[in-house]
Amino acid sequence: MTFTGAESSSWESQITNGTNCREASEEMLSNEGVETAGRANEVMMTTAQSNGRAGNATNNAETGIQVVDQALENSDPIMVGVDYKTGNASANGDGTTDHFIVVSSKTETLSNGTVSSTIYNYFDPRTAHQDYGTSATNQLSRNNNKLTGTYNHGGSNYSYTVTTVRRNR
Repeated sequence: MTFTGAESSSWESQITNGTNCREASEEMLSNEGVETAGRANEVMMTTAQSNGRAGNATNNAETGIQVVDQALENSDPIMVGVDYKTGNASANGDGTTDHFIVVSSKTETLSNGTVSSTIYNYFDPRTAHQDYGTSATNQLSRNNNKLTGTYNHGGSNYSYTVTTVRRNR
């Protein structure tokens, strides 16, 4: 069962637009008629390690996953922050969030009427190439109550951990 929040035509590039990842992600939401509620209403998904890397899942991680699920089930995309590199210089000012992406859809696999796995697809503004930014291989999955995945295109290889979920208005 697949829930789609954004079509590939909504994708935006921070490179060709001359914006940053947060602004490009907000534009993607806007292209689908959605607005983020901003940082004040975000759900922190992970703790911060001293080296600027995402740590363990927080007590709010399950809530964050539910917020993502609800948005997609309402046919809306949702913006999330991800960690992918060591260092405390954060795009979100929280010490771990390095980049923003938009969760565009989820596919649930059912077994005997129960969800046995969920894969989340995302749009990434970090490239000038729409086929990379909207690739079906841009996936996140649940691992130890965290959402993790990879971005592997054009010689760029990043391991993402979702650090924060920005609720929609």
